[in-house]
Amino acid sequence: MGRTLCLMAVVLALTAGSSARADDKTDTRAVINKAIQARGGEDKLSKIKLVNFKGKGKFYGMGDAIDYTGEWNIQPPDKFRVQINFEVNAMKITFLIVMDGKKGWRKINDDTMEMNEDEVAEIKEDLHAARVEALVPLIKDKGFELSPLGEAKVDDHADVGVRVAHKGHRDINLFFDKKTGLVLKSERTVKDHMMGGKERMQETLHSDYKDIGGVQHPMKVVIKRDGEKYVESEITDFEPKDQTDDSVFVKP
Repeated sequence: MGRTLCLMAVVLALTAGSSARADDKTDTRAVINKAIQARGGEDKLSKIKLVNFKGKGKFYGMGDAIDYTGEWNIQPPDKFRVQINFEVNAMKITFLIVMDGKKGWRKINDDTMEMNEDEVAEIKEDLHAARVEALVPLIKDKGFELSPLGEAKVDDHADVGVRVAHKGHRDINLFFDKKTGLVLKSERTVKDHMMGGKERMQETLHSDYKDIGGVQHPMKVVIKRDGEKYVESEITDFEPKDQTDDSVFVKP
């Protein structure tokens, strides 16, 4: 009798555990679905194939704040181009990074160099993060695993967190406004090549959402690394496109 009761207790414990995991999956999926609707809905988000935007801000990665302007092109899942213009000690500098899906290049003024394996790998992590924050892949790609992080606060906004895991990539934590469903913050580990590849915790804060073509896009972004401000960015011109354009991502 005692043995039977023990077996029953084990079975109940396992059943309870399975039920909790199923509920977790249901809850996290509900959070993502709400966020997709808040952004504009699956249909509109799925039509975005290429994003071009321009911005300005301050870069703190070298100590004192450096003003910059820039233009970004992102074509998921593996193409990326960014051009940053800034001035240091009265010298104007144009910094360009291009990723064509396999190879990557960086160009400083007229000097072009192919990126090494580690640099390409980090760009791929950046592109993976962009794909995660696009949200729709989280419910379409079975390779994503979602788990709850509970509730917290981001800038006095009550939020709910979801951890996103995918084989071959680092985990990403997303935090959504409980009221609106919009993404307030993401967290992930990055490798800072300006510090010899040191791993740092990066927080990306999204705010000032604006309706562009029926889709909500954050127009202000603040990036922190290990709690210190790294980048402040204000989007000045945002254009989502429904067609790809590989010609944007050729070797500079």
